Amino acid sequence: MKRISFAFILLVGIFVCVACDDGLIPEVNVTPQTDGYVAKLTGEITGIRNWSTQYTVTLAGFSEESDYAVVQKNLPSADGRVNMTLSNIPTEVTRIELCVTNSLRKHVVTLASIHIADAAGDTIRLDVGQLNASQFNTIQQQVFNTTCANCHGGSTSAAAGLYLTEGKSYDNIINRESKKAPGMMRVLPGDAENSILYQALTRDISTDGKWHYDHTTEVVNENILTMISNWINNGATE
Repeated sequence: MKRISFAFILLVGIFVCVACDDGLIPEVNVTPQTDGYVAKLTGEITGIRNWSTQYTVTLAGFSEESDYAVVQKNLPSADGRVNMTLSNIPTEVTRIELCVTNSLRKHVVTLASIHIADAAGDTIRLDVGQLNASQFNTIQQQVFNTTCANCHGGSTSAAAGLYLTEGKSYDNIINRESKKAPGMMRVLPGDAENSILYQALTRDISTDGKWHYDHTTEVVNENILTMISNWINNGATE
């Protein structure tokens, strides 16, 4: 039996060698498999640990059709220099963002972004320089600076004596009594529902005769309003 097996193996070997010599085995061209795009994030980033557990500061890729991250990689919570690579980005992704997502990976707010079509070369590079990514600073940049500061300190005066300009806003709202609603705090840490700031943004309180403007038209993004509520309820830290 061993002699028969050996003879069979020998015949197969001879056949393979002859086939190679005669060119019977065709040459196969193997196309390398690509793993999609690669994005690199660099910068000095602080304040990430300031966010509550409902949110994640992340490097993420999004398509045009959805607010949910197709691919993402969470940033380290420690302050300092960040050099992060996000690999295997599918071709359906059209933009890369340093952003905040919720527990469902849904986009909440953008901290920095770049469209893949605008990137030079095969690697998408996003350099954010020095960035304070804390929850309060995000509210300052995305809400106070863009919608509130024009009336509250951006000109020669501040409506209702409330300054929401950068560098002044935090001290003007935390445990500060409202001039429009005596006995209530502008922001009462731990209690969004009893904070005048949150009330003014989420319900029309101008009908009581003390307010001359409906502030609910200023912030209409539910994700941002939820983020403000979350910030207050989790202690309203700076």
